[in-house]
Amino acid sequence: MQLVKRLLPVLVLTISALGASAQDYAEYYKFAEEAQEKSMLFRGKQSISYPFQYNGTFYWYSRTFTEGDVFYNGKLYRDILVNVNAHTRDLLVKQSESFLHVMVERAHTDWFTMGGKMYVNLFARGVGGAAEGYYEVIHEGHSAALYKRIEKIIRNDANNKNGAAIGYDDPNYNERVYDYFANRLQYFFLKDGSWIQVKDISDLVKCYPARKKELRHFVKSACSGKKADFEKDAQALLKHIDNE
Repeated sequence: MQLVKRLLPVLVLTISALGASAQDYAEYYKFAEEAQEKSMLFRGKQSISYPFQYNGTFYWYSRTFTEGDVFYNGKLYRDILVNVNAHTRDLLVKQSESFLHVMVERAHTDWFTMGGKMYVNLFARGVGGAAEGYYEVIHEGHSAALYKRIEKIIRNDANNKNGAAIGYDDPNYNERVYDYFANRLQYFFLKDGSWIQVKDISDLVKCYPARKKELRHFVKSACSGKKADFEKDAQALLKHIDNE
């Protein structure tokens, strides 16, 4: 019950600010009680809200929380409902059937899984050049790794359009709303301690100058070369390199 006692002042203040009902109180009490078992993981601050209308989403991919594992403060927590706020670069966790989700302390989060994919905290691991937040693992091999980073940026534009203009499709797009979360997608290659931003498959080939001719031939024969297939092509190329 110690965690419940610590959480109650915060929960009461939050509920009061929201003008919450008795049902809301019950929900918060339930959250605190369920959190006892995973107390360390759920001690984070309540995730921020955005008190304005906007198009798009601040989440990494989807608004849906999915089950994953979290390695936090040296301990593995399994089957946790997780998502990522790509605007604040925070991992979010919540209890099942609860509307409340909290931010997990980033400095103590080494990695987690979401949707069957691995995400790592390279900044906390001391990787030079890596920014704070998380990176999705596209490939990790013997001597090199490729990572993906998504950042959501708040922008305002009366002429913005859905799709390519904001970086993804929002099924609930409202043309009368000018604020939106733009998508910034980046890929980074970590090889021999060097942190290199790459944009296409040719950038990866350039990282292996001694094998450039051979790798170009492999790309031509085994990769589509299409921008939409970059991750699939990169995985094929880097697996080929690892197996040589």
